[in-house]
Amino acid sequence: MRRLVISFVAMGLLVSAKVSANDQAIAAIDLSTRYQSSSVGDSGFLNFVGLDLSKDFGNATGDTGELLMQVYVASASNLQRVPGFFDSPDDTPIQFRNFYFKYKGINRGQTQVKVGHFELPFGLEFRNDTNATLLQYGNQFDPGIKVDWGVSVQGNISNYVYEVALTRGSGNEWKDSGSPYLISGRVGSSEMENIEYGFSWLTGRVSNPAGAVSNRDRIGIDISWFYRNFSLLGQYYVGKNDEITVERALIEANVNYGFDEWLAYGRWQNYSMEQQRDDDRNWFALGLRWEPDARWLLESEYRRDIDAFTGGIKDRVFRSQIRYRF
Repeated sequence: MRRLVISFVAMGLLVSAKVSANDQAIAAIDLSTRYQSSSVGDSGFLNFVGLDLSKDFGNATGDTGELLMQVYVASASNLQRVPGFFDSPDDTPIQFRNFYFKYKGINRGQTQVKVGHFELPFGLEFRNDTNATLLQYGNQFDPGIKVDWGVSVQGNISNYVYEVALTRGSGNEWKDSGSPYLISGRVGSSEMENIEYGFSWLTGRVSNPAGAVSNRDRIGIDISWFYRNFSLLGQYYVGKNDEITVERALIEANVNYGFDEWLAYGRWQNYSMEQQRDDDRNWFALGLRWEPDARWLLESEYRRDIDAFTGGIKDRVFRSQIRYRF
């Protein structure tokens, strides 16, 4: 796997070296470091270095395809709680973010087919670009996968947009042990309105980092309202992990300043599991991001638990990130 990734990165660097002023390819090296401090004593750094390459394909009649390759090497320092694509806190894993080819040559581009590693069409996470930022809407936490390997179809029907995907169900790496799979989709209103809404669903079997496979079923709704530089977002879904009923609700308010270089937000989330009895976790987060240009990004977020699951510990987490692209 690593040899394959190294080959892709080398290929991307060769392609980027040949990019001319008239070409439609864009390549960048992406560097970032994140600091995390937790009240339970887990504090340290999470570092990324990667290649971000995109290229459009087309002819005289228009665009026919898009290639997007985002391959990163990650490392952690003094952290015990690391993302699921780490095998251990001392691991140096390869992380695939978006890594796909999108074919646009069907129905004059109204229907598009995506093949590779991409974000699942589910909820606010899919509606908003959270790639490489601290602001996340929780799909990685639940239902347990944000990006996956597979194929999807997307397009427009009247004033609605849709995407339906069939994916492996294993996340960062392709794993077929236990036969995981996911069928997911979202149908929503046009993204040109002041009020947007969407309906999402997900069903299948998810492989967790330890290799165990469990059933997942979700159905949900998300709503976004925009007024000038202010946005109010909401999401609710219900479903099951095997035989355990789960619910999650989210409300966020955010505001942009200037030419979108500043973003401030506040978010509340509730996650409940019904096993022998209801068990809830509530938390809120406050965040600030400064993105002065396409190269730099600086951001911080403070998250605090209001309630913890039975037997759990209420946590307070401060995170900050600096990111540079060239």
